[in-house]
Amino acid sequence: MFVRIRNLSIWTMAACIFFSASAIAQNQQSFRDVSPAHAQQKSRQNDDMVSGVREKLESIYAVARQAKGAEHYTECLVGCKQVYESKLASPEESDFLRRLSAWLYVQRGEVYSQAAVRAEANGDPRAETYERQALKDYSAAVEWGPSWRAYHNRGVSNAILGHYKEALADFNKAISTNTDQQHPSSYFNRAEVLYELGQLEDAVRDYTRALSADPADVQALTGRAHAKFELNQSAEALRDFDEAIQLDPQNAVTFADRGDLHASVGNWRQAATDFQQAIKLDRKLGRAYQSAAWLMATCPDEKLQNRDLALKAANRAIKLDGQSDYRYLDTAAAALANAGKYQDAIKYLQQALQNSPPPEVIPDLRNRLSIYQAGRPYRDSIQR
Repeated sequence: MFVRIRNLSIWTMAACIFFSASAIAQNQQSFRDVSPAHAQQKSRQNDDMVSGVREKLESIYAVARQAKGAEHYTECLVGCKQVYESKLASPEESDFLRRLSAWLYVQRGEVYSQAAVRAEANGDPRAETYERQALKDYSAAVEWGPSWRAYHNRGVSNAILGHYKEALADFNKAISTNTDQQHPSSYFNRAEVLYELGQLEDAVRDYTRALSADPADVQALTGRAHAKFELNQSAEALRDFDEAIQLDPQNAVTFADRGDLHASVGNWRQAATDFQQAIKLDRKLGRAYQSAAWLMATCPDEKLQNRDLALKAANRAIKLDGQSDYRYLDTAAAALANAGKYQDAIKYLQQALQNSPPPEVIPDLRNRLSIYQAGRPYRDSIQR
């Protein structure tokens, strides 16, 4: 399962950008709460206030309200730095300055995060650079004015960059800081990170918390299903997949996921049906072809074996997604061996072993290699 991290105003693993109206409204409310007018009202009795500082903050605030790009937020941050270094701000102005600076860093960070999403969707190699800049800005926001939003967004960037331990610490802070109105995305994101770290029972608890806020959250349901499957709770995992499909019957990935679960417990026919439906819904979903090919090539039930279709499906999966995933090569090898093409199967499996598979699967790959070298096809078995 790929980690699917959600930002507050964007879903960072999605192909498109989703702006949250509630998040935008919250930002606007934050501006009202820390606006210069508010600070000015609180400090009217302070005769020592320096009018130049007030005017500068008013100017920065005006630009910030209209900011649409990173360059505008940078301009505002330069102004904030000048006010800070002047050491002329009153206590009330200094408090506002800190909160405004933190807010600006979060906003600029989100601009970079959105740029990273677009770059990733377009195959632009700058995606990681943008995300690292976003991480830098969220860290600055935490330094200027720690808030649950700054911690949450920094957790998002850390998770996307694969810094799972750091991301977990950030989501912990976000959840503990936002005690009044916790955002369900924080629980979902922490669950995804916990899953990646192998803390499966904790992941299940957080998926469940996210679902308590939104019972129709399909991603939380499928995430919890994956975690329960890894915990050998196959029946409960199947119930989550069933519910997810009822909520979103057009989701090809969920059908493929449920098919994999069925296959692992020996429900071969149900698995075949799910893989067929996944392919019907999305003709470009390579992993659905890969799973279907594996089933047709390795199923112990001869009635579900199909040499020609297994080869076609395995080749289609590689054509769609390439040969970087060892599983696709392993599947192609199984299909070739099932068709009696053992030398070709050996070549594909040797290549799979060279593609840095996880250490825990290497013994299985080597076992299949020995089977093909002995001139026999591989037959799958019930895993759970």
